[in-house]
Amino acid sequence: MFDTARMFDVIQRAADDAAKTAVAPLWSLTDEELLSCLDATHRWEQAVAAAKIHLVQQIVSRGLPAAQGHRTTAGWLRSRLRLDPQPARDLAAQAATLPARPAVERALADGEIDARQALVIGTTIAAIPGDLPDTVMDRAVVIRMR
Repeated sequence: MFDTARMFDVIQRAADDAAKTAVAPLWSLTDEELLSCLDATHRWEQAVAAAKIHLVQQIVSRGLPAAQGHRTTAGWLRSRLRLDPQPARDLAAQAATLPARPAVERALADGEIDARQALVIGTTIAAIPGDLPDTVMDRAVVIRMR
């Protein structure tokens, strides 16, 4: 179980390490190390996207955007994170869609899909009629990218 009491410290340390990594010289890495680093960075990026979506979900559930004078979550995200309109709308939509789709959220956190794919999958699954048998819904949620 993750120690949420230490969450900010963990996130801050990861952000600091990522910033250092972003400017580190790469010439000494072998081709295989370079490719492995790319794969690991991509997985990390998706896990961070899942964490951000999870944080926005909680923020919205507490009504913080409205309490801070914003009519929409996307508008609040634009202001808070200095995002362009489309990424703000995407993040707001992901935060609204993924809580109902834990398998999709898990696939994103595991790096099997990216945040945009998670939104499309979550939205598509939500459009499936609710009166289908559970086995059909279970199959619709199964995600295997590799």
